[in-house]
Amino acid sequence: MSARKKTWIGIGVGVLGLIALAKSLSLPMAASGAAAVALGLLIVALLEKIVFSPLDRLGQGVRALSGRKSLERALEVSEREKALILNAMSQRVVYQTPDHRVVWANRAAAESVNALPEELPGRRCYEIWQGRAEPCVDCPLDKTVQTGQPHEAEIASPDGRTWLTRSFPVQGENGALDGLMEVSRDVTAHKSAREALAYEQRLFSILTDNIPDNIYFKDTQSRFLRINRALAAYFGLSDPAESIGKTDADFFSEEHARQAFLDEQESIRSGLPLIGKEEKETWPSAEETWVSTTKVPFRDEKGGIIGIFGISRNITERKRAEQEREKLIAELEAKNAELERFTYTVSHDLKSPLITIKGFMGLLDQDLAAGHARQVKNDISRINDAAEKMQRLLDELLELSRIGRRLNPPEDVPLTALAHEAAELVAGQIAERGVEIEIDPDLPVVYGDRPRLLEVLQNLIDNAVKFLGDQARPRVEIGARQDGDQTVCFVRDNGIGIPARYHQRVFGLFDQLNQNSQGTGVGLALVKRIVEVHGGRIWIESEGEGCGCTFCFLIPRKGESAQNGN
Repeated sequence: MSARKKTWIGIGVGVLGLIALAKSLSLPMAASGAAAVALGLLIVALLEKIVFSPLDRLGQGVRALSGRKSLERALEVSEREKALILNAMSQRVVYQTPDHRVVWANRAAAESVNALPEELPGRRCYEIWQGRAEPCVDCPLDKTVQTGQPHEAEIASPDGRTWLTRSFPVQGENGALDGLMEVSRDVTAHKSAREALAYEQRLFSILTDNIPDNIYFKDTQSRFLRINRALAAYFGLSDPAESIGKTDADFFSEEHARQAFLDEQESIRSGLPLIGKEEKETWPSAEETWVSTTKVPFRDEKGGIIGIFGISRNITERKRAEQEREKLIAELEAKNAELERFTYTVSHDLKSPLITIKGFMGLLDQDLAAGHARQVKNDISRINDAAEKMQRLLDELLELSRIGRRLNPPEDVPLTALAHEAAELVAGQIAERGVEIEIDPDLPVVYGDRPRLLEVLQNLIDNAVKFLGDQARPRVEIGARQDGDQTVCFVRDNGIGIPARYHQRVFGLFDQLNQNSQGTGVGLALVKRIVEVHGGRIWIESEGEGCGCTFCFLIPRKGESAQNGN
C-alpha cells in the first residue's frame, strides 16, 4: 500500500472519530476539524507501525512465493513445449556430455534404434547408434570438443543409412564447455540422388568430352553456359569453363557471329529447332570452315524456354571435296567444250591443206599431160607448202597435247635471264622490225619447268612483235608490277591493241584475229595451257584498237599457289 493511501486512511479515521467525540462533548466544528487532522496523522503512524508494516511484509512474502511458483510453472511449460517441439522433429537431436554420454535424446533419436528416449541417457552415443566401442573416425563431436566450434560430417550407420551430423558446443556461465548438442538428419535418399546425379553428370561429360562434334549450351542472350572439350579446342581454349559468359563474337568474325545470333534468337522466339543447317564459319584470321549445325531450344520444368542447345559437326573437308569436285566438273565441262572446238577446228584446218593438195594434184596431172613444165613446178611448190602447213599444225597439236605432262623436273627459274634468252630466239623478227626491247632486271624467280616457261616468253614476245602494226617506234617491254601481295609479270607492246570482246577468244585454239598473219593460231593456246599447268593464270589488258596490249601472267614461286583475281 502506498504512503498516500495510508495517510488518507489515517486522516479519515481520525476525522470520523473526532466528529463523534465532538458531538458527544458539544464542541465547535472548527476546533474539532483541526484536532481531527492531528489525530489522523497520529493514527496513521500507529497503523503503519501496528498494521501496515506487518501487512506489507506478509504481502511481499506472498508475492515472492507466488513468483517462484509462476517461474516453476513457466519452466514446466517451457520444458513441455521444448520436448513437444524436439520430439516432433524428424531429425535426431541428442544432448550429451563431452565424453559422448547421452543426457537427453528426442523421440526420433530413440526410434532410429528401436528404443525409448528414457532408455538412452548415460550410454555413449557411438555404442547406441554405431554399435562401436570407440568414437567414429572424423567424429564431429570430437572436433567440436577440440576446437569449441560447430562441425559436421556424413556418418554411415550399420543399417546402411547415411546421416548428416552437426555438433554444437553448449557453454556454461563461465564459458566452459558443459555439453554438446548433436543434430543428425537422414540423408540417405539425398546422397543416393546426389550420387545418381553425379553419375549421370559423369556419363554426360564422358559422352560430350569424347565426341568429336562441337556441343554447347547458351542462355537466351546467346551467351555460352557450357561447351565440350572439342569446342574448347576448336576455340583455342585450355579449359571449357573459359567460354562461360562469352558469345560467338568473341571467337568468330562479326559476319558469322551476327548470323548465328539471329538464327538462335529466331529459334528461341518460335520454339522451333534448326536442323542440319550448313554454316560457313569465318574467323578473325580470315580462315573459313564449314559445319553442319542443329540447334534446339531447351526448357525448364514449367516448359519455358531458357536457352539453346547446339551440336555442330565439322564438314570442312567434305565441303572442300565438294568444291573440288565442282571445280573438276567445271574443268571437265570446259575441256569437253574445248575438245569439241578442237575436233571441229582440227578437222577444218587440217582439211584445208588436204583440199589444197588434192586440188593441185589434179592440176599437176593435167599440166604433166600438157607438158607445161613451169606450171608443174608451181603445182609441186603449192603442194609442198600445203604439206608443210599440215606438218606444222600436227607438230603444234602434238606439242599442245604434251603440256599436261611435264617432261622436265621443276626448278627455280630467274625470269630476267629467261626473258633475255627468249628475246634471242626471236632476234631475227625483232631486228627486221626495228623493235626496241626493254627487260626489267628485277623480274621474280619462279618455280617450274624451265623449257616450258621459255616457250611462254618466246611466244608472247613473238606475238607482240608480230602485231606492232605501223608504229614509228615499235617497243616491247617485259616487266613486273606488284598487285597486293602478288607479283604480276607482263609483256607489253605499243601495237594495234585488242578489243575487249576478243580478250578471251585469242587464247582459243586456231583462233586468229588476223587471218592474214603468219602462224597457225596455236601459240597463245599453248601459252595459256603452260601457265595453267603451273598453277597460274594469264589475261589481257588493252584499251582497244591502236592502244597497245599487255599480256599479264602469274607463275607461283616455290611453295606458293597463284590466287584468282582479275
